[in-house]
Amino acid sequence: MGEHVRSRREDRALTETLGIAGSGPFAATFLARLQAGGIDIRPTDELVRNRGNGLQQLSTLLLVPHDLLELEDILIGQSGLARQLPIRSKIVIAADLPPRFVRALRARIPRHVALVDAPFIGSQQDAREGRLTFFLGGEPEPIAALDPLLARLSRRAIHTGEFGTATSAKVLNDFLSAASSALTRVALEWAELQSLDMQAALDIARDALSPSDESSADPARTARVGAESAASMTASIETALDEALAEVHLTPSRRQKRPVAMIRPRAIH
Repeated sequence: MGEHVRSRREDRALTETLGIAGSGPFAATFLARLQAGGIDIRPTDELVRNRGNGLQQLSTLLLVPHDLLELEDILIGQSGLARQLPIRSKIVIAADLPPRFVRALRARIPRHVALVDAPFIGSQQDAREGRLTFFLGGEPEPIAALDPLLARLSRRAIHTGEFGTATSAKVLNDFLSAASSALTRVALEWAELQSLDMQAALDIARDALSPSDESSADPARTARVGAESAASMTASIETALDEALAEVHLTPSRRQKRPVAMIRPRAIH
């Protein structure tokens, strides 16, 4: 019964008008893979050019912006697509953006348009093979309607809660990944000082980390993923730090300076 309902949902979704916008590095890959999978999805400028006011029939806009400035321009600025979408349409934002910016979008987009934030994990190769992991924030109904798209783009999709929570979940994931990488490096340096055989130490580290994805055990694949995601991870961590420190006074008050100044450094033996 569940498979039958899912099949009918996918058939219906395949007949809907889908559009994609943005110049993010994954935009072209998403477009090519979805079209190759039988989904009729077109760039929004093509919909406007070939169908006149084609945005009035658009049911889903997959937005893959290069950065928040491009997102602003597409949805609210000069292009203003958010104002042109019909009732019960949805915008899926597949990008790494600051959490506060994403959450604030809800108040700036017409209420008749559903919003889903959908950051993802993976490399360009993963995207070409449909092996990404998506975090999804938004109402259950519009997220459920994304099954046909996600089935072609990802191996896993995690619903994290209301709109905006997926972006925070992605930052959390990047924090944990960065912390794991840093601690692993420290542990291996310690193992080397203990005169452990490095191959044995690497085997122990691999087993301890227990990768959930079999492909992550492939050193060549791991290197590709690491190289492609390093810049994105750094940007996400910096964004998360901005978020965490937004309400913090970084300069100690006058009352705090005196006790701190009285603390003397001690040698650690």
